[in-house]
Amino acid sequence: MASAQSSIANVYAVFGADAFRKRETIAELCARIAAESGDGQGPIMFDGSDAELAEVLDEVRTFSLLGGRRIVVVSGADPFVSRHRAALERYCEAPADSGTLILECNSLPGNTRLHKIIAKQGVVIKHDALKGRAITDWIVERSREAYGKRMDAQAAWLLRELCGSTLGLLDAELSKLATYVGDREGIAKYQYEALVGRPP
Repeated sequence: MASAQSSIANVYAVFGADAFRKRETIAELCARIAAESGDGQGPIMFDGSDAELAEVLDEVRTFSLLGGRRIVVVSGADPFVSRHRAALERYCEAPADSGTLILECNSLPGNTRLHKIIAKQGVVIKHDALKGRAITDWIVERSREAYGKRMDAQAAWLLRELCGSTLGLLDAELSKLATYVGDREGIAKYQYEALVGRPP
């Protein structure tokens, strides 16, 4: 749980089918935690397929030599959770103040005890895969927030029609578009058509 003096929680679960937004969320969390705690060490990464519980928790419980807060990320944590569920439940009920544990999973059902404990003691963030209009809305928002460009709905719809629904590919295309329009504030449908050609 985040203390009264800090917005940083001791444990996070970031889960769901949307891999791109999970990565973005974890990167943002790591940057914010490092900035607030003054730790320049960066996150310690584990792969959930072969991570050992004792090693992960030792890292979280060890105070940083730089005086900040340890950040430990277990990516692909579904098998890690399956192997160590009971021990993780015990840890998350009273997580160490020396560090932040971030579990990245595909699934963490809300009716499980671990989900409920993390929701109470820390933060649970779910990123389901976006569908339909939500993808177009995401394109417009991403263009503004990540690249400082206004994008009209027609251009966003065309981008989705041509590139599909994978957010990582859409983001890469937005990066190209932002470079293409240069200092102009917005991205319009005709500019995108000029860059990639009209759809058949």
